[in-house]
Amino acid sequence: VLEEVIVTAQKREQNLQDIPVAVTAIGNDALEAYGINEMTDLTRVSASLTFGQGGNKQNSGFRIRGIGTNVFSIGVEPSVAVVIDDVSQVQPGQALSNLVDIERVEVLRGPQSTLFGKNASAGLVSVITRAPSEEFEGFAEVSLTDDDEQKYTGAVSGPLGDNMGYRLTGYYKDYDGWAENLVSGEDTNGSESKGVRGQLTWAITDDFDLGLIAWYSEDEDN
Repeated sequence: VLEEVIVTAQKREQNLQDIPVAVTAIGNDALEAYGINEMTDLTRVSASLTFGQGGNKQNSGFRIRGIGTNVFSIGVEPSVAVVIDDVSQVQPGQALSNLVDIERVEVLRGPQSTLFGKNASAGLVSVITRAPSEEFEGFAEVSLTDDDEQKYTGAVSGPLGDNMGYRLTGYYKDYDGWAENLVSGEDTNGSESKGVRGQLTWAITDDFDLGLIAWYSEDEDN
């Protein structure tokens, strides 16, 4: 029996085999197995998704089926939209975040403007984060490499009474860089990023849930 894959490509939970949309769904197990830690890593698990690297995050962006937009201004919207928890990331720099504590990622190929707006004319990358759990849980992870890269991630989640739940996720990543400036002796092409995300859900009735998500991130690249 094939495992049923549930996606929200049409803004409601549906079986992947029942919807008329070309979707690549990557669950949490696959993200961990393939070492998908950043948005740009998604090109390794979706054949039609490519990434155009610019001089900085604001003029970098995704392409689907070879179609995309080279963005050189914060006033220009890319043609491949990125949505995180149903919130559109308008600027390309906002979309290129770390993938921490993710439930699944859906890559929708082809125009998706009817449901996701005019800046999804070439496709959509939808990221769904993990929801608060019914029982207390948490995790912590430390990654160190021999080229002076370090990353710390963690999350904690649990219930707040009978009908409320919370989830708090954070990460910190520091990389000195892989190129040495022979004049100053400093490493270049490095980065430092950090962020925190908090979720609060309230099941008001059996058919109505209220959710609040707050998110802060900061990236510095040289």
